[in-house]
Amino acid sequence: MNNYNYGARSLAYLTNENLHPKIYKFMIDVLSESKHDISIIDGIRTEETQGNLFELGLTELDGINELSDHQIEKYPDNLGRAIDCIPYVNGFDIWSVESPIVSDIWAEFFRALLRVDRLWKQRGVDVGLELGWTYNIGGGRDYPHIGFKKL
Repeated sequence: MNNYNYGARSLAYLTNENLHPKIYKFMIDVLSESKHDISIIDGIRTEETQGNLFELGLTELDGINELSDHQIEKYPDNLGRAIDCIPYVNGFDIWSVESPIVSDIWAEFFRALLRVDRLWKQRGVDVGLELGWTYNIGGGRDYPHIGFKKL
């Protein structure tokens, strides 16, 4: 185990009243399983924010005709089902996925997510974990995106 704690900004995303509360519990477990610190960099999005990301080519969902799991309007309970998060290691450009060391850091981050997903499933809770690295948006991967499709 480690001694990591989410910072104030990360906690603000995770405890937003419009984010499904199981995501907070899941990500607390992920942090305890992780070999690296984790930062939450996005949570609930407005239609405008989603639209801006669409205009920049960072998502394929425009926020109006196609809603993101980050948007509360997508679900009847008005609770978002996605966050964006990254591993944090001081001194490393975490976006430089060409670096073997950074690639290893991301791989361990994803392993921590998958370990917690497996542990929760063993307890009978399937959150429908969806990892953005499986996406192909504009020829790139959406590494930070974590969706929870079954909440």
